[in-house]
Amino acid sequence: MFTFESTNIKGIDYRSDLKILIVYFVKGAVWEYSEVPPAVNQAFRDSSSPGKFYAAEFKGKYEGRRIDDPTQ
Repeated sequence: MFTFESTNIKGIDYRSDLKILIVYFVKGAVWEYSEVPPAVNQAFRDSSSPGKFYAAEFKGKYEGRRIDDPTQ
């Protein structure tokens, strides 16, 4: 997991073989997003504000679902 110093997002995990990005939130929620290109994963990692990046680039743009166990 790639971690952030953020008030909203704890970290992200990217499964390049499946193009799945998992977002771990500080309050405990975990969301999985499908069909995320590698460049978007890298831009997320490089962003100066993970919360703003998430709001601008993920909400309503990628199919997502809340998951209980990100290891599945």
